[in-house]
Amino acid sequence: MSLANRSTLIWLFLIALTCIAAYVGEFSTTNPQIIGFIILALIIKAQLVVDYFMGLRHVKTVWRLILSAFSIVIGTIIFITYMKGL
Repeated sequence: MSLANRSTLIWLFLIALTCIAAYVGEFSTTNPQIIGFIILALIIKAQLVVDYFMGLRHVKTVWRLILSAFSIVIGTIIFITYMKGL
């Protein structure tokens, strides 16, 4: 698969995941599982952007881990903040 085709498929997946998360967030009841799903979608999307669109898929593992940890920490902070607000 060429790089352009892979990037297009990943871009379409990001759009689909965004639409699914937005739909679930808008039309479902608010509970920790739904919020967890939306945050998980956020983390997956962030990792895909880091790997494919920032070009960090083939760099040293430490750099990928730093950015992965960043998205997980941000997602966790959002989840905890939202749970405290319920």
